[in-house]
Amino acid sequence: MKLAPAHKSESSPELQAVHTVRGMVRAARGSATQKEFGVRLGGVDQALVSRYESGDVDPPAKVIEACMQVLRGRDDMHEFSAKAIAQRIQTELQGDEHSDLRRAFAYMLDGLKPRKIGRPAKPKG
Repeated sequence: MKLAPAHKSESSPELQAVHTVRGMVRAARGSATQKEFGVRLGGVDQALVSRYESGDVDPPAKVIEACMQVLRGRDDMHEFSAKAIAQRIQTELQGDEHSDLRRAFAYMLDGLKPRKIGRPAKPKG
């Protein structure tokens, strides 16, 4: 899912104010209406965008990735590895006041790890 970049610098107030997933969704939406942003996200209903922004519902990874793309002004976030993201989180989210965010990101990154799938047992006989 690709969205148009927001062309915001890392020092912009919009990026500095993002401390929660719901804040990230709201910042990525910018001046678009919730309905317009939902369409850009691939047909997400306006009511669901509202629930993401209020924190009532956690957005799926594809929505979070799309918001990250908008806020960073990138067309492709795949250039970042989970390890690089984890290191940046540790560096930029130091301190007790960010412990909940670090835990949330760690949980998301754990979900991105490839799962080892064993081979099925050979049938006997």
